[in-house]
Amino acid sequence: MAPARASGKRKMGDRGERDDLAVSQTKLHAGDQRAAFNGLFTNKYLQTGAFVGFYTGRFYETRDDDDDDDVVDRVPTSRYAMSGSVYTVVPKSTDAQRYPMAMINEPPKDALANVFVVEWPVARDAVPQLPPAEKVEVLAIHTTRPVCAGEELYLHYGKEYDRHHYPDQGKCVGIPSRVRRSDIPLSERPSAYLSKHGRIAPTDAFVCTSAEYDDAEKAVDDDYESDDESDDDDDDIVAAMLAEAEEQDLKAADDDCK
Repeated sequence: MAPARASGKRKMGDRGERDDLAVSQTKLHAGDQRAAFNGLFTNKYLQTGAFVGFYTGRFYETRDDDDDDDVVDRVPTSRYAMSGSVYTVVPKSTDAQRYPMAMINEPPKDALANVFVVEWPVARDAVPQLPPAEKVEVLAIHTTRPVCAGEELYLHYGKEYDRHHYPDQGKCVGIPSRVRRSDIPLSERPSAYLSKHGRIAPTDAFVCTSAEYDDAEKAVDDDYESDDESDDDDDDIVAAMLAEAEEQDLKAADDDCK
């Protein structure tokens, strides 16, 4: 998802993301050599659930509704498209300064992703400049475990992502990982993080949604209380990976990174 050629590390701009991120050459390898494209890194320790940034761009409504075909937008083909339950977000360019979240790569084979896309449906949690009760669609990146300074951030793009341009058609991709919204510290919810740093959400980080989509938004809201029960096989694999990682690595990471 980050094909632009690598450059030196660059400080993130004021686009709603953390200040302690940097774009640099990925640590992924193509054959015996380090791949010649970018990745996104953290320069500081991040706790589990930490807000990383918004997935920004143009929002396309893609909820499939048989009663009204007009609500479905035609999404342009893009390797950078990120889908939520109602909208798909497509960055307007591959400029790493403007769209740093699009630089996040998938984890290498057998490795566990360390970030996840979280949907926030209410402004109080994600868009500080709006009335708290305003319904919104926001896709935000959050960590799924403690992440050390210098680590590259990895996001599993999901089963539906087209990996035909990958070596071996994506068979080298690692394991997905997730974090529940209810497990994200209040201080790491986008609105709280932005307010603490005197910022607002960029205009291409959210859309306001209307009452006619209450059912779709309620489906997203249910994640506050329980995880999605679909993809049971994947969840079992992820749970096993997480349990092993927590036992062997996470306590050490939490202690050593601070």
